[in-house]
Amino acid sequence: IESGEKEMILNVFELGDTTVTDIMIPRTEIFALPIEEGLSGMLNRAILSNYSRIPVYRKDVDHIVGMLYTKDMLRPGPDEKLMKVEDLLREAYFIPATKKIDELLREFRKKRIHMAVILDEYGGVEGLVTLEDILEEVVGEPSDVKGTQDIVELGHGRFQIPARLSLEDFNDHFKKLLEMEDTHTVGGLVFNLFGRIPRWGESVRYNGITFTVNKLKRQMIWQLIVRINSGETQKQKDNNSVKERG
Repeated sequence: IESGEKEMILNVFELGDTTVTDIMIPRTEIFALPIEEGLSGMLNRAILSNYSRIPVYRKDVDHIVGMLYTKDMLRPGPDEKLMKVEDLLREAYFIPATKKIDELLREFRKKRIHMAVILDEYGGVEGLVTLEDILEEVVGEPSDVKGTQDIVELGHGRFQIPARLSLEDFNDHFKKLLEMEDTHTVGGLVFNLFGRIPRWGESVRYNGITFTVNKLKRQMIWQLIVRINSGETQKQKDNNSVKERG
């Protein structure tokens, strides 16, 4: 057996020991839309996001009312002008955070669905998991984060980093003190700074560091270009949420 095939076989055996929280898209990085926004507004944002399946919530993300497929919004109906968001919503599939991914894979195949919403013990949304996330556990993901070894120096104070790099590893490597409540990765921090899914090339500055989105994947920021801004004044550092287009 080739080494790659051996790794895939071992990964399959490990599915029964892995819970959905180990591979989920965390709550802070979920792209979801409020049902109050209306169909036309949702369609515009869905097209810009490039996501085909989007959770829809009422009031906040803890109250997901269904899944909206972009293809359903693009398909003309008999009374298109009278169509409401509720007419297009598909049922969301909720699972506990303790579910093993081998069990979920069987449920995905049986129910012919591709996404599940993960709930914590209090009924709040903890994250999302997709069929693609499970398959990547088997075949592997080239850009998996393994500590700080995936940080690439580009020169002139610029570095390429995976968005899933933990804030702890980032701080250790760059001798910084980045932190944000309920956020554990650099991508989660950047997502919260934007307050939305950013577009490729957009930048945000925080605590003397400029983060530029270099790659997006599904519902999350996947790769960032980091520029350590030397010589920045304290006044500039205090104004740490200035956004700019890259």
